[in-house]
Amino acid sequence: MGLGARVATTAWQIGARRSAQRFAAAVADPIGAQDAMRIEAAQRVAATARGRALGIDPTRDGSIERWRERVPIATYEDHRPYVERIASGEHDVLAPGPVRCMEPTGGTSGDDKLVPINAALLDEFAAATTPWVSDLLRRYPRLRGGRAYWAVSPPGRIEERTSGGVAIGLEADTDYFPPLLARIVDRMLGLPRGVSLIRDLDASRYVTLLALLAMEDLALVSVWSPSFLTLAFAALDRRWSTLMQDLARGTITADIDLPDELRRELQRAIGAQPARARRLGKSCGAAAPPRDLGAVWPRLSLISCWTDANAARALPAMRERVPTVEIQPKGLLSTEGVTSIPWGANHAPVLAVASHVIELLPVDARGSSPPRDATIDGASARSAHELEPGMIAEVLLTTAGGFTRYRTFDLVECVGRVAGTDTPLVRFVGRSDHASDIAGEKLTPETVEAAFDEIGAPPGAFLAPVAGTVPAYVLVLDSATISTDASEALAAALDARLAAQHHYALCRRLGQLGPVFALRVEHSTAAWERVAVASGQRAGSRKDSVLDSRMGLADALIASIG
Repeated sequence: MGLGARVATTAWQIGARRSAQRFAAAVADPIGAQDAMRIEAAQRVAATARGRALGIDPTRDGSIERWRERVPIATYEDHRPYVERIASGEHDVLAPGPVRCMEPTGGTSGDDKLVPINAALLDEFAAATTPWVSDLLRRYPRLRGGRAYWAVSPPGRIEERTSGGVAIGLEADTDYFPPLLARIVDRMLGLPRGVSLIRDLDASRYVTLLALLAMEDLALVSVWSPSFLTLAFAALDRRWSTLMQDLARGTITADIDLPDELRRELQRAIGAQPARARRLGKSCGAAAPPRDLGAVWPRLSLISCWTDANAARALPAMRERVPTVEIQPKGLLSTEGVTSIPWGANHAPVLAVASHVIELLPVDARGSSPPRDATIDGASARSAHELEPGMIAEVLLTTAGGFTRYRTFDLVECVGRVAGTDTPLVRFVGRSDHASDIAGEKLTPETVEAAFDEIGAPPGAFLAPVAGTVPAYVLVLDSATISTDASEALAAALDARLAAQHHYALCRRLGQLGPVFALRVEHSTAAWERVAVASGQRAGSRKDSVLDSRMGLADALIASIG
């Protein structure tokens, strides 16, 4: 452990104290916190082009009744014309002032959405992430003297700008924190900033592993999907001996594709660690690391990752390599905003009542939210404190980035409340838009429909997720409509078309998703229905959709036909 890491974590706890206190106060009084943010939101929106279009009066429309009457529940498509004006360089469109950048996220028709990121929205993110990290350091003393690895942004992001010159993407993950705390975080992290400049995925993974191996004091790992770490561990197994040589010499092997200047920068940042390499060789062996990677990183105490919904399927493979490390369920965060964070000794994440105005749209008795294009009675939404245990609801966010009463299509279940408060504890249970999200790819029926139209998929074709060490999607086709060769070509074309979407392309690049493959089945629709019924699902429950997001059915269909 380094003195620098201890100093940095102490500085963090001091610098984050006020933010942590604000979050605790909001949790204790969610009604007061949300009322204050809604009044502020009305004042903010009134000063924008969208606020003028809605006729927002900041002196009156901050009350909950007026807010729900004047501000409609909205989707991205409702905000898209304003986002396009921001991308062209216009200010004061969705939020006062300029934006810092635009962050891409998944679209519904195959095109990526761009989310405006401004300083006020980053402050709202920090209102959740700062208390989360502060709470970790308070409750897990072993983390305080060690360093951390956070995998947030995709590796090798190419610098891009909109037509109006607005940057696409933040430069570094630490930009989600206030500037002072961001500098402290940089001291707590073990990865050189230069890793974010690596374009090639294999090279990025190799250098990341080399930097992590150099950290004997690695204490915390934060990733999204558990499969991200499983794939990294597989690369560690394959390249162990070469990594040990580079670690000892302070080099990056020549078969790693890097620009010369960046290679030299990274080699200086990681440095030669001959003593560390010798210790690893003695404790772990020269040929391959042990299955239990606790021998490699003895201080690793906590991994933060998704554990709900489909991510639960990827947990066992990751857990096998780190059997003694505690897993903390990650809260629900998206490009648009924060819904929940892990906090305190609670058994589930806490609704992020200090970040945004959060409303909940209860699902109906069938477990469905209103369709994406439906006009919704704004008064039907509930405030954060009104979410009751056992209730499932869709999340609506109003953020300082300018999205108002924004349908995230994320469904959460209230599993309790923070003791002595009205603040809900929630877990993610799926998507209300029937999206499929195995590893973060966020495929929606609209995305797949657009792709099918473009590649000329035959009638009756549909897509479904398949579980496995590396999950994928299967394109199910009626054998009477297409030949084997044509079906394989169609699957490849579909995979390429889906890769036009940001999140799907990222999951494919990271190896968290395999390529789409074709499955020709006689009377495919009837066969699918039989498998669904045999799996205990109601006959006729499959909607007339090109995407069936239910897990397990495709695996059962494949098994049934041998």
